[in-house]
Amino acid sequence: MAGNGYTNIYGTFFDSKTRDASMLIQKKAVQEGRMKSIKDVPCVWCGQLEGIKAYHCEDYNDPVGDAQSMCWRCHMMWHSRFRAPGAVFRYIYEVTVLGKQYPPVHKFDLGCISCR
Repeated sequence: MAGNGYTNIYGTFFDSKTRDASMLIQKKAVQEGRMKSIKDVPCVWCGQLEGIKAYHCEDYNDPVGDAQSMCWRCHMMWHSRFRAPGAVFRYIYEVTVLGKQYPPVHKFDLGCISCR
């Protein structure tokens, strides 16, 4: 799978091997009924059910318990929180407080392994 490493909000770095292994654990959990399929879980921020969604984790040592469903747009915004905190704050405010709905994203070309 060869994904990228990730530094979470607490400053803990998870290498690509750990992240890739966590995705396999999530897949198995879905197959065993311990997690819902991402298709059946709305985005935790905007409530989107359609389009590309993925489970995001801040703690890849707990890929089932820590998983949060995020649509593509919210997921990409979350990953931009250190580069553009003001824009991310405004976006989160719009979708969580004001209830703004953006159209679902059905196709992307960033090569994000966790979003497939």
